[in-house]
Amino acid sequence: MATTDRKLELTNQHPMSIVFRFPAVSLSREVFEATLSMPVDRFEPSKDGPLSYAQIDVPEDGDAWASAATIAERLGPATTASVERGEMGQPWADIAVSFLDDRMTTSLFIPSTFALVLGRWGFQIEVSVYLTSPD
Repeated sequence: MATTDRKLELTNQHPMSIVFRFPAVSLSREVFEATLSMPVDRFEPSKDGPLSYAQIDVPEDGDAWASAATIAERLGPATTASVERGEMGQPWADIAVSFLDDRMTTSLFIPSTFALVLGRWGFQIEVSVYLTSPD
């Protein structure tokens, strides 16, 4: 599609998904889940080294921002302590947003209440953009 065919309208959209990512986990899955008091959706070996990577998906029904903030508040004390003990690297929230292929620009509004919760517990924020079709 040529650039001239794209619409020049700003869109502000909700995320496609939000996940919490935990790098460099040195604990077993069972111990990590017990530490977090929450099951993880993914737990696999890291690509570079003997440590593991874990992920918790935010449910996609209802208000994703509120659900993610609630999960971050639940995880916060445990993840902060785990990072301080060297059991994992610094976690982050990955916010996936679509970029429609017929647009020139997009934006994502991140509620301050969500950002505040993440900052309070030391979570970084990553925004992943995926090229999609309006179909």
